[in-house]
Amino acid sequence: WESQMRGWIPSPGMTFDKMIVPTVDTVRNGFVLNTLVAAKRYALIVGNTGTGKTVLCQNMLASLPEGKNQLTMNFSAATGSFATQEIIEGVMEKRSKDKMGPLGGKSLVVFIDDFNMPKRISLESPFQPALELVRLWMDYGGWYDRVKCVWRYILDTQVVAAMAPPSGGRAVISKRTQARFHLINCTFPDTAQVVRIFESILTPKLANFEAEVKTMGKAMASATLAVYKGVIEQFLPTPEKFHYLFNIRDVSKVIQGVLQADRLYLDTREDILKLWAHENLRVYADRFTDRVGDTKKFCEIASDKMKEFLEEDWSSLMGETPDPDQGPVMCSYMLDYDASGSDPLPYQEVTDMEKLRSTTEDKLEDYNMEP
Repeated sequence: WESQMRGWIPSPGMTFDKMIVPTVDTVRNGFVLNTLVAAKRYALIVGNTGTGKTVLCQNMLASLPEGKNQLTMNFSAATGSFATQEIIEGVMEKRSKDKMGPLGGKSLVVFIDDFNMPKRISLESPFQPALELVRLWMDYGGWYDRVKCVWRYILDTQVVAAMAPPSGGRAVISKRTQARFHLINCTFPDTAQVVRIFESILTPKLANFEAEVKTMGKAMASATLAVYKGVIEQFLPTPEKFHYLFNIRDVSKVIQGVLQADRLYLDTREDILKLWAHENLRVYADRFTDRVGDTKKFCEIASDKMKEFLEEDWSSLMGETPDPDQGPVMCSYMLDYDASGSDPLPYQEVTDMEKLRSTTEDKLEDYNMEP
């Protein structure tokens, strides 16, 4: 599979959500999924949050030939069988007395995300009405018209679904529904693969900066991942802190924040490190309910990882910030800008907290005055 991987460089102007760095897992899973879809088989993608299930399916939908339409559905706890049937029939046309099919005589791929989110009939029952309708359709090729109470065949349509393991509002789906699918399990990539992914995203951005910044991509990616691992080990959810749930997407949020750096405002190694520290504090520390104890513990984790991977001392770096305990503050609306919004707002460090407060209050007042 490594021989199938190609070098990846982000295109100019590419947004962060479009940056998909290929790995051995994504290439392998993508090949299997595309093969199943081409053979008109049903596929169910499973895996924990942040393993790339939705992205895998979106890439498959983007590569469909012209003769295939697509429909994306997102299930929730409120999704029922009636709404599911209504949405699917909304993209169908009548082909004969008792047959319906996709518009234009094409075939259709229906992608259902969060497949196991609909509520079960009861606590004792394993059945979810929306999933039972889909299973009926897969077993018998159609369902009943809810108005005329006659059977309708659904032609040239297949299902691809994705779901996370049962937890929270996600239920265990019926085994007879699961048995209708080919299962693909998406796992977390190993540490080296994750570092390579974020290094591939950071390095082209930092290449436009000074020489001391250009080489920071791999070290910053390693430090960001190490901070994440330290957080999930130290900050576990409790009944009082039930929202202390962190996943690999938090690493992406930190990297996305670093990508907002503009060399006109943040050009030195110290500036980039302050931005990295700020993004970590916003992603993790802002969710802490014990803002004193937990934030201090988090700063110790970030300080250790900064020293280990980036060879910089946290205390000396934070010495010039308005509040060393809370770290640096970055903001993108302190300067006047073109109201048309054609140019991106500069992301820069704030040193005058009173000015930040007054500017924020003024912008909030202007926003509230708008109709």
